[in-house]
Amino acid sequence: MPYVTSVERLAKAEGLTEGGAGVLLRPLRRVCGPLPEDVEGRIRSLSYPDLEALSEELLAFRALDDLKAWLDAHVSRSAE
Repeated sequence: MPYVTSVERLAKAEGLTEGGAGVLLRPLRRVCGPLPEDVEGRIRSLSYPDLEALSEELLAFRALDDLKAWLDAHVSRSAE
């Protein structure tokens, strides 16, 4: 098994997060319409586990306000 440095682990985690955000943005735009830049930035800043949680809620959203409410609730829980 090859040795993996911490920098390589961080790069892999960052790649997963960026890729996950990119994959989620397309269906979110379909459900919520065009996403404001600040909302897209908030999604791109989520961790991979948070992106997974968002993907599970995606089908419950009907409008941009639903997405914003999820982000607001999620950020307030993560900050505590």
